[in-house]
Amino acid sequence: MIPPEPGHRIAPGVGDAALSLARSSLLLVGPAILVTSMALAQPTPILDARGDGFHALAGASSLAFDVGGNLFVIASRTHNAFRIAPDGDVTLLVGADADEFGRALNSPHDVAVDAAGNVFVVSPASDTVLRVNADGAVEEIGGFDDRWVDPSSIALDRAGNAYVSGARSHEVYRIEPDATRRVVLDLDGDGRGNLMARPGDVHIDRRGDVFVAGRATDNVFRIRRDGRVAQIIDASGDGRGNPLDHPSSIASDRHGNVYVSGVRSDTVFRIDRRGRIRCVLDADGDGRGNRLSWPGGLSVDTAGNLYVLGRQSDNVFRVDPYGNIELVMDATGDGNGNPLALPADSAHDRQGRLYVSGFASSNVFRIDVDAGDATSLLRSDRAHGRRAAPLRSLRGRR
Repeated sequence: MIPPEPGHRIAPGVGDAALSLARSSLLLVGPAILVTSMALAQPTPILDARGDGFHALAGASSLAFDVGGNLFVIASRTHNAFRIAPDGDVTLLVGADADEFGRALNSPHDVAVDAAGNVFVVSPASDTVLRVNADGAVEEIGGFDDRWVDPSSIALDRAGNAYVSGARSHEVYRIEPDATRRVVLDLDGDGRGNLMARPGDVHIDRRGDVFVAGRATDNVFRIRRDGRVAQIIDASGDGRGNPLDHPSSIASDRHGNVYVSGVRSDTVFRIDRRGRIRCVLDADGDGRGNRLSWPGGLSVDTAGNLYVLGRQSDNVFRVDPYGNIELVMDATGDGNGNPLALPADSAHDRQGRLYVSGFASSNVFRIDVDAGDATSLLRSDRAHGRRAAPLRSLRGRR
């Protein structure tokens, strides 16, 4: 891991004036990117637990909310998943022995929730997609046990269809509510010479268009509701020297902009509805010594702010609609001994708060972004870290 550089610290207790100054500090660094500072507060953990107190949590990865405000957390290393209720109560959703019929959960990778409260869990190592119904019953969907698929990501549309990427079969499937499975994308890609291999992240925007990242072919495809397929970005990235290598995460905003991260190129792109591509974040991070390495876990809040996790730099950045870049969180985590290591995914609740999972630190943080408040929600007893200054001013890019 490469921890972010500390930057310049403002002493504790300097008051609201310093906080206002830190937040309003803005520097124009070029035609494309603006960087600004963000104050980091000193939070207090609101939950001190190992999993639900009976089942351990290790390798926190994917996150998803249901309509009731319950947060679902995938724990890849302990082969289980947890539910965190709005009041903070933690319960086991499903374990390694998923049910009494021999369905297993082995290194789960992704999670999604439909409008009825059914939770879908993708388990690549066991070639299964499990649905945990609202009544707690577990069933397997898709019938992937008949071939070597390696399902890796899932997204749900409003009609109840589940879209699942098969990394080893090089296919993307639509599983309909009646369990019918159809291939909607394969190695041929768009059929115009733009191939698609080892699909990873699957994302569905507000209009119902499906986006798929081709990790081995360094591109992203859009599948429209009428079935038409088009490539929206390739390895050339923005075509201006910022490449896309191994796309890892996709997100979208309410205006139809699509965001794509390249985990090996340390780049994040915005593709607007006209197809124009712009690099909004690169390895320089905020340009003040807080670098970005292995970006992923993209999410967008209701205000249109983009959140980017630096998986090897152990940090979180926010890019606002105007291009301002802020460091939201770093490897110190909450600053009270609960670090952030290898952040994996992010999600937002109805109150606009940000949630970030730490895979290597085996924890989940809740962050009130406006207050810069990062609080450990789920953490391992083996977590450790160093204390962060309550306010931080970061130097501008030269």
